[in-house]
Amino acid sequence: MIDAARDLGAGSWSRFRKVIAPLSVSAMQAALVIIFIGALADFSFQTVVGPTNVQSLAQLMVFFKGRGGWHAAAVVGVALMVLALIGSTVLALAARLIMKGRLK
Repeated sequence: MIDAARDLGAGSWSRFRKVIAPLSVSAMQAALVIIFIGALADFSFQTVVGPTNVQSLAQLMVFFKGRGGWHAAAVVGVALMVLALIGSTVLALAARLIMKGRLK
């Protein structure tokens, strides 16, 4: 398909925008889901057997929960969920724009 686009006179940026990007959007979405699942696995591993001197939002949430600060732990948990929601929304909007050809 890339050679066909080149033969029809498409430049390199046009080939990327109209051929490569739409074909790779689904693969990028699947890869990000797999990475997110791996990040969840890292959360549980890090809180159970990981180093305690490395600070992450997950460890901060467990720290607050262990000290009885349930409200602070809930705030950290909601912040993690909001970050994940924003990231997935941006990805979905970018995928929709790329598939429609509006992102130039």
